[in-house]
Amino acid sequence: GSSGFTEVEKSMKKRYPFAAASAVALALLFAGCAGARVERVPTPAPTPTPAAFAMPAVPANTEESFQSYGTLTLEEQLKCHSIGRLVYTAAHSEPGADYYEAVRAYVIAYMAEGGVELPEGFTVSDDSGTALYFEGDAEGESAPAARFYVTDFNAAQNDRSVLASVLELESDYLSGEDFPRYIARAVLVPESPKSEEHFPFDADHDGSLDYAFRFYLPDVAYEESQSECYIVRLEDWRFVQERVTPEAWAAAKEGYASYGEAYAMRENVKKGVNLSALSLEHALSLETPYTGKGGKGVYTVKNLFLPTGETAALTIKYLYENGASRWELSLDAPGGALTGGFGAGAFYYETSVLCTDLTGDGGEEVILSVMPRDGGGAGGELHVFTARSGALEEILTICDGDPAEAQAKYAASYLVVPDGFTYADGTSAPGFQGVYTRATGISTAGFKLIRVTAERGGVIAQTYLWWNGDSFEIVRQKAIK
Repeated sequence: GSSGFTEVEKSMKKRYPFAAASAVALALLFAGCAGARVERVPTPAPTPTPAAFAMPAVPANTEESFQSYGTLTLEEQLKCHSIGRLVYTAAHSEPGADYYEAVRAYVIAYMAEGGVELPEGFTVSDDSGTALYFEGDAEGESAPAARFYVTDFNAAQNDRSVLASVLELESDYLSGEDFPRYIARAVLVPESPKSEEHFPFDADHDGSLDYAFRFYLPDVAYEESQSECYIVRLEDWRFVQERVTPEAWAAAKEGYASYGEAYAMRENVKKGVNLSALSLEHALSLETPYTGKGGKGVYTVKNLFLPTGETAALTIKYLYENGASRWELSLDAPGGALTGGFGAGAFYYETSVLCTDLTGDGGEEVILSVMPRDGGGAGGELHVFTARSGALEEILTICDGDPAEAQAKYAASYLVVPDGFTYADGTSAPGFQGVYTRATGISTAGFKLIRVTAERGGVIAQTYLWWNGDSFEIVRQKAIK
């Protein structure tokens, strides 16, 4: 189909047009000097202008054409494949002089239809293509749903200059990965020979892959280079090009990079790989007040980082009086003191503290996990604070047992841990809704997460939370026997 693809391919890459492994073969193929042919002197490269390029609305191949493929002429067979696949095959095999010449003539004619007159002696990149997969099959366990190619055409006198690029998407293979039913194509033409960078993303949020291209001057500072930028959308197996500003392209690139990082984070959590624990410190100084009657303790973090890059001193005071506990936070920031705090039930608590950047703004959040010393393993709480709007604002609260009064008291930050835990085999592990035992900081793929753990009956239930820009979101819940 023409939708349902996700951005699960390899991360964004800068493509240099001439792969060393195939330079000789491609030069022979496209410079017109294969075998005993006499090499011709390259003519000056023209300066192409942007041109729209139409693609047939019908599939490139059918079951019938696949069955009759062996009876077709060579020229007819070439039309069944993408240019990217033809170029790669020609560069990595020895199909013979007739095949080389047929491919060369086919490519020249095709580019001419797209508004690009290729000069003699032009060179072309080759690429094996990047396999894409349907959502739910990110690990590529089944055959590729599609393959993505970018083939660059370059002036012979400067193989790092791009005259034009063919963007192609193959899909719905009739035989393994070799015979696509659909081939979507577009010819992108910069206003002058330049290097090229691209990345895929969903520009119009329709669930189908789109692409962003930028042509820019090589060896010039990125932000100084005059460039041509395009967003190319796939609509009903046609590529629709839109010229955009460098600023719009850069914004799309930033969004794609963020998506790729978040995707890697989710995959790491799902697979349980590349996870580094950031253990909460057991703040012994906050235990000293316990005398059975009352008291107080103080814990200090001298260099807590703020989003501005400045540092501040954080002071946590713990008070236990008249059978109740209270924590008072004060952040001595350059712009003034920020305060916050919370209270808990009629227990004396042990406190664990971690300061780390959970929201990705460069500032460190304050994570406090409190557990009653004599609570029989029940009654623990998790409180997370951040410096915001002139105060230490609480942005996450989890309480063991999910008491109604706590939900009301911390309405803006309260999170009810749902009963969505499953074992590795997919079976559910019920009975852990609202159960809180401890928290751990987790670092992976550039993100900091919180792993909330509940234990009961020999089973460990874990909930991974990350800050999605607005609130904490559950990434994964799993149970371990």
